[in-house]
Amino acid sequence: MKKFKYIILGALLVLGSTSCKKWLNVNTDPDNPNNQSVLPQNRLPWIEHFYQYTAGVTNYRSSCMAGVYYSNNGNANTFSTTWQCTNANSTTSYQTWFVEVSSNLVDMYNSAQKIGAYHYMAAADVFSAMGYMEMLDLYGEMPYTQAGTGNPSPKPDDGKTIFNGCMAKLNEAIDLFAKTQETAAPSLASGDLWSGGDVSKWIKMCWGLKARYMLKLSKKADLYNGDYILYCLSKGPQSNADNIVGPGFNNSTVTDY
Repeated sequence: MKKFKYIILGALLVLGSTSCKKWLNVNTDPDNPNNQSVLPQNRLPWIEHFYQYTAGVTNYRSSCMAGVYYSNNGNANTFSTTWQCTNANSTTSYQTWFVEVSSNLVDMYNSAQKIGAYHYMAAADVFSAMGYMEMLDLYGEMPYTQAGTGNPSPKPDDGKTIFNGCMAKLNEAIDLFAKTQETAAPSLASGDLWSGGDVSKWIKMCWGLKARYMLKLSKKADLYNGDYILYCLSKGPQSNADNIVGPGFNNSTVTDY
């Protein structure tokens, strides 16, 4: 009889622990998202915003160094016009790209892939191509194939690997934007600040970027293909109506990049 009681008690403990585990697993804290819980439509606006920051800093400071702009407001940009760059002045683009944009791309791509959100996968490809091509122009060799994978010491890749990888990303993006998303996938419009989910504009931008990047091969006779560049341009933006425009929000307290 005593043995029978122990058997019943053991069974009840097993059932109780299973029940607790079941009920505890349904609780998700919305204030503490993680890589598994963040939705693609919530990542994309962040990526778009901080890519604009990365590109803005890159364009402004490289223009100062090239003498296109002259800054005389007493901040770090003043020194860049005379090639007296501080660490922050020369590394901000790298930091904002890897910390705030690139770190989100792999996760957004993977989470979107699980639910058939092909347009978000495509957007991740586009930003990967734009960002890494920009970093390649600025810094040369850097982590690419192992970047964003969680490896704390990713190996650097050469320029050819990065260039070919970015072109492959754009090709995949064009194919993914053309696909119909799965029923459960969020619409691109729900997370796209740049074009309101207009897939045709994204596709045209991809073709335009391909044409721009292929011009980098102009001094490599065995790789340069002028006819294909013209073909890409014919499928890219044809007027201002085709442009993708990133919104800017005025903040009078911000005085410097």
